[in-house]
Amino acid sequence: MSGKDDLNVELPPEITKPGSAKEISIGCLAGFCSGYATKKLSKKAGVALGAGFIGIQALNHTGLVTVHWDVLEKKLVKSLDQDNDGKLTQKDLNIVSARYLHLLTQDLPFAGGFAASFALGMKYG
Repeated sequence: MSGKDDLNVELPPEITKPGSAKEISIGCLAGFCSGYATKKLSKKAGVALGAGFIGIQALNHTGLVTVHWDVLEKKLVKSLDQDNDGKLTQKDLNIVSARYLHLLTQDLPFAGGFAASFALGMKYG
């Protein structure tokens, strides 16, 4: 048995056709950058929402404003509930995540590489 014959593996045509490596690398780069940016923007949005909540709660505490949290909660749940079950659950987050990823990969020939690299960008962002 020679080592040369053992390495003769036939790859699928999707990988070996001309331009495939370029599409995969572009998809990986675009996915990683998009994931990284999404994570960074999500953190900034979280800080802004948290600071806004602290400010509103401070004004509510001092009596300068009155916040009806129960009304606000009902409106937020109604607008964010994706599966229309009347509750915010992990399923709603999964639906939003899937829609966001679909939006980013729509009509892309390199969606597979994009999705995997997007997850890496989210992890390291």
